Amino acid sequence: MRYMKYFNSDMDLYFVQAGHEDCKGGYENTLFSVSNSYVVHFVYSGRGIFKTSEKTYRLSSGDAFLISPSIPSYYCADSDDPWVYMWFEISGKSAKKFLDSIALSEQSPIYHSNDTERVAKQFDRLFESLKTKNEYMYMADLLKLMGVMNETSHVRIQEKNTSLRECINMCVAYINSNFNRKITVKDLCELVNMERSYLFRMFKNYIGMSPQKYIIEYKMQYAARLIALEKYSVGEAAKSVGYDDQFAFSKLFKKCHGVSPSEWKFIEYEPENDLTDKFSTFL
Repeated sequence: MRYMKYFNSDMDLYFVQAGHEDCKGGYENTLFSVSNSYVVHFVYSGRGIFKTSEKTYRLSSGDAFLISPSIPSYYCADSDDPWVYMWFEISGKSAKKFLDSIALSEQSPIYHSNDTERVAKQFDRLFESLKTKNEYMYMADLLKLMGVMNETSHVRIQEKNTSLRECINMCVAYINSNFNRKITVKDLCELVNMERSYLFRMFKNYIGMSPQKYIIEYKMQYAARLIALEKYSVGEAAKSVGYDDQFAFSKLFKKCHGVSPSEWKFIEYEPENDLTDKFSTFL
């Protein structure tokens, strides 16, 4: 089963496709080149082998392997206990940074999770999102999947000395791609496996504001664009950025912009100065 989508985020990350395979015994595949793409296979059950030009890996439930661009590779399901795996493919300039966040690289292409079921459930959520036409939803679920893989990794992201900058980058990407939902600081803490107080301090250090303030301001700036440029009604703009309560939305909007949403449509808008542009490439 395969789902194919193409998404270009502000961070230049392209989601290409994803799928689920219940392999027959001895099923094999040889790849000589994956042009500009990275493919992650996560083994849900069963066994198999993965080979690169340098090493052979025997994998089972909870393991994952990375197929990198232009690196020959081979993988094969076990004859007696063939594996069932889930996979996704991404490309773009930021793809490698995202893979670094779950400790996968050309030099270290194997990952192991301590909670196979949790990773598999997040894959299922991604597949459900892919059935919709909402690019932001499936991009957010891809980021969440990487967060779950990081959190359940046998080798934790912090132990790999991944920079705080990359962690904050992941949080911002999650917010920017998930603005149409209700986002909590708890979601961000789970994404990068940080305590709330520590994430608050690091966010202030790198972004200049708290995570909660960034969430609100990003939503309000995006809503301002919808009202001014797309001619959305106040109610439509509110729902588009995750607010069911129009009164609460209007109160936050006025606090952010100094005028009510209904007054905003008469103000000359300069989208080049808003958060959606300012923070798209801040790291």
